[in-house]
Amino acid sequence: MLEDLADTVRRAQAGDMGAQTELVRAYSRRLRGLVRTVVRQPSAEEDLVQMALIKMVRALPALRDRNVFESWLFRLARTVAVDYLRRQRCRPITVAAERELLNAPDQRRDDAVAEISESLERAFQRLSPRDRDVMRLIVQGHSYRAIADRSGMSVGAVKTRVSRIRAFLRASVVGETGTRCTKSQELPARPGFRLLAAPWAPAVAIS
Repeated sequence: MLEDLADTVRRAQAGDMGAQTELVRAYSRRLRGLVRTVVRQPSAEEDLVQMALIKMVRALPALRDRNVFESWLFRLARTVAVDYLRRQRCRPITVAAERELLNAPDQRRDDAVAEISESLERAFQRLSPRDRDVMRLIVQGHSYRAIADRSGMSVGAVKTRVSRIRAFLRASVVGETGTRCTKSQELPARPGFRLLAAPWAPAVAIS
């Protein structure tokens, strides 16, 4: 648990990404447990937790009493989970019909791909300059070792940073579009895999 929660919340409200990351790390597991008790669908847990965390970051500036942060965050996460269940229950479609729809050609696929790409680009622009530079190098196929040498970080620190950034970008896309990234839009899991049609892939120099 954070030693000075109120101060961390204050910094997060001011736009400090480090403080926001601290809150994400401190509460991700507890939020997952809460979501699990509400939804009971393991496949949906990660997306719902990430959606709740995205909503947390966006809504933080409006939180006036930092002392109620925890209860406020848990109510927000519960609302996200309950809304998900309501959407599932309101779907007037059978499992068989759903499978037919999934197998049928989707005329809106191009629009969906464009929406996801635009959402990913917006999320990328919200990263810090250093995080953007790291991800550009990943997209270009540089190894973790090469990025570590270039940035002055350890290989472990680079891996941790890339994992955090990818989770943030994925959660941003899910939060905005309500869909998962397809394999063609998702950021590479490791160096050597390029993100096709990435609008932010030119060469960079990390300071």
